[in-house]
Amino acid sequence: MSSHLDKQEMTIATGGFFLASSLGRVTAVTTVNVLLQPFFTRRLDAVVDVPNKAELTGELRKLVVGAFVGSLKTTYSKISRGIKN
Repeated sequence: MSSHLDKQEMTIATGGFFLASSLGRVTAVTTVNVLLQPFFTRRLDAVVDVPNKAELTGELRKLVVGAFVGSLKTTYSKISRGIKN
């Protein structure tokens, strides 16, 4: 890329590359989470028989929130590793 661009154009191209990379990562994480949400909801409904999950309290709330946060971390780390490879 540097052999075909002037110095001023290289700055813009580099910025555009990093912007596209960041947007791609955000899009990938969001897409995966949107696709997996119904799966997680069905699994949660099978384990926790509560009509309104937002009203959970105590230890059960900690378990549900922990599982959700863990799934987001797993999704993000797998996508990040995939982009770096």
